[in-house]
Amino acid sequence: LQRLANPDFPFVERHFGCALPDRLKQLYADTEELNRSGFEIVPPKEQDDTEPVYVAFYEPADEESLKYRFHDGDTYFAFANDGCGNDYMIDPHEPDPPVLYHDHETGEITPVAARFSEFMSWERREPTDEA
Repeated sequence: LQRLANPDFPFVERHFGCALPDRLKQLYADTEELNRSGFEIVPPKEQDDTEPVYVAFYEPADEESLKYRFHDGDTYFAFANDGCGNDYMIDPHEPDPPVLYHDHETGEITPVAARFSEFMSWERREPTDEA
């Protein structure tokens, strides 16, 4: 929690060679959201083809977090994890990038939301039994 509350944006920005998206920085300023754990993010009803996703915890934005990645840590920034080693990530070079899910066992990357800002606006709820 200490690392979550103290993001090292200068290091992360140097690592990627770009300024991080404003909405991502807003996430790390939102203590209530960062402290949330074990929840589902539910897309709007009009997106019937998109299932809720489970987030176990948010990832710190610092050097240590970037060291231990199963995915391409030079291209993608992982901001959340499902608790099984799979990441929710973005390409920080884009101002409002798509949210992607990386399955560390298969290496598969699948889209979750068209925009990070959209993903962050979706409903949060307690996990259902189907999750």
